[in-house]
Amino acid sequence: MASVRWKFVVAMGLTILVMALVSMALAVFTVSNLSEEIGERVLEEKVELVKNALDREVEELDKICMDWAYWDDTYEFILNKNKDYIEANLVNETFVDIEVNYIIFVDRQENVVWAGAYDWKNETPMEIPGELYEFAESVNGEVKGIADFGSPTFIAVRGILPSNESGEARGWLIFARKVYDEEISALTGFPVHIVGPRTTTLSHSHNGNVAVLVPVRDMRGATIANAMFSVYPFWLEISSDSIRIVLVSVVITSSALSIAVIAMLDRELRRILSVGEFLKGLKDVRERISVTGNDEISELAKNVNTLLERIERYTQEMKSLNDTLSFMNKILRHDVKNKLAAISILAELGSESGEKEYYDKIRRTCNEIVRTLNRMRDLEDKEGVRSLRLSEVVREVMDGYDVEWNWKGDEEIAVLADSGLYTVVDNLVHNAIAHGKTKRIDFEAVDRRKTVELRVKDYGVGIPEEVRDRIFEEGFSTSGSTGLGLFIIKKLVERYGGKLTFENDTDGAVFIVELPKG
Repeated sequence: MASVRWKFVVAMGLTILVMALVSMALAVFTVSNLSEEIGERVLEEKVELVKNALDREVEELDKICMDWAYWDDTYEFILNKNKDYIEANLVNETFVDIEVNYIIFVDRQENVVWAGAYDWKNETPMEIPGELYEFAESVNGEVKGIADFGSPTFIAVRGILPSNESGEARGWLIFARKVYDEEISALTGFPVHIVGPRTTTLSHSHNGNVAVLVPVRDMRGATIANAMFSVYPFWLEISSDSIRIVLVSVVITSSALSIAVIAMLDRELRRILSVGEFLKGLKDVRERISVTGNDEISELAKNVNTLLERIERYTQEMKSLNDTLSFMNKILRHDVKNKLAAISILAELGSESGEKEYYDKIRRTCNEIVRTLNRMRDLEDKEGVRSLRLSEVVREVMDGYDVEWNWKGDEEIAVLADSGLYTVVDNLVHNAIAHGKTKRIDFEAVDRRKTVELRVKDYGVGIPEEVRDRIFEEGFSTSGSTGLGLFIIKKLVERYGGKLTFENDTDGAVFIVELPKG
């Protein structure tokens, strides 16, 4: 049979394993997505830098073209074509200074007035591409952008106006600059290469870098080339390192958690087993389990202790009932039997002599039997305690006696008892009259906050000093009776949680009944 510990360890192990696998899967998924997002952002930023560099080149060329086109000297040159303007401005050094490869002047009739080309980068002569001539002869407005004149080329076209930019344009000035890798790389801060117009894609080169192609579009939106750059995918290394760290962390955490759970389980199981061992070795219901902690196991221990307390209480009650039954049996066998024998003798004597004295004794003996049986009934009675007013109990008992009595104290004061309290008061009154020969009884109720004392004082012969220590003993008597009356009522008072004592007075005896306040 599998133990609870083994079942729990297996269940917990499977749970932790599933949690670890799920955690690792989520971690790998999250790290991978984060890594991919980082890579995309890095590439997007670099792509944006390339686009901005291309746009910046176009804007810079357009500004230079505008400065030349909106100039009085240029405005006059397009009309009279004077050589001084050419010799002063359209020389090789100018191409180098303003970093352009092609300059073309076109009049209103779309005729090329002047055209020149120079490789400002290498400072060598160069030819104007035929595609650029075709473009120049078809110009009819200001434009700027990138065009394909055999290779990607920045271009700007401005109308030729006086310096105050007034009037109608006399023609068009065209500036063109070839797209050089070095210039774009200088602007972006990383190497960029202009390549053919292949499909834009991402790919890994042989050295593990990511190659990115950025479309270079002309003024009509057509792709004429690609700006290519490569990036080392550092985010993939971060992803791999992070995943390894997460996996190691999950393994370590799962192992530590498993060890902690098993240790805690062993400790709690030992606590449960200690309860079982305690119950197994229990020999006395008065023993109790030591309760520690504040959890379900400690609650179990408390419940076991509560159960043991009930068993102990029931055991004591059973013992008390057994003692009571034994005591009642003794009374029936001894007291009632003797009185019945006395009745039989008295009846026989009375029938022979016919004297009334014997019949009076028979009547008194029968009353004694009834009184004894009533005491036994009260002792056996297990009705619940309730609040009883002492003045009412005393008044009802004294209604059955022809003797003077007085009450002193609060008429409303009450105690916790049951109907057996009537027997207690009745027995004390009966003893005071029958044995103490009193003609008067005083009752006094004294409030002691949590308890109430009922003091019953008679004015009889009192209790001899030599028997004071024995008057509550079972069967003790100085008058030849059973000696069970005071013993029974003492048991009744103790059953209510009170106590019965006495004290001698100069002119009688005082019995003190102390009971819980009602």
